[in-house]
Amino acid sequence: MARDGGCTFPGCTMPAPWTEAHHIKYATDDGETSTDNGCLLCSFHHHLVHKEKWAITVRNGVPWFIPPAYVDPDRRPIRNHYFNRKPHHRKYHQTEIEYANTG
Repeated sequence: MARDGGCTFPGCTMPAPWTEAHHIKYATDDGETSTDNGCLLCSFHHHLVHKEKWAITVRNGVPWFIPPAYVDPDRRPIRNHYFNRKPHHRKYHQTEIEYANTG
């Protein structure tokens, strides 16, 4: 809860007490239960990630979401900035989607 602060899905502002733990690599695929293999998601986004086949990777402790091709044909990773504010920007709020630098 301390790392994520709330739902980690891009654009979501649901605080941590109303989230669920999500295994990035599922336990059925030998995924361990740890903060390195998990992130917090609100119920809506938890179901969406499972149903719509979003992929999640963690870079430098920050979950990045890779949308399915019907959302973004290039499948560019995106992240939530609402709870992962930069320390020197206390009033930073997500106003646009940031894409990962993949090239």
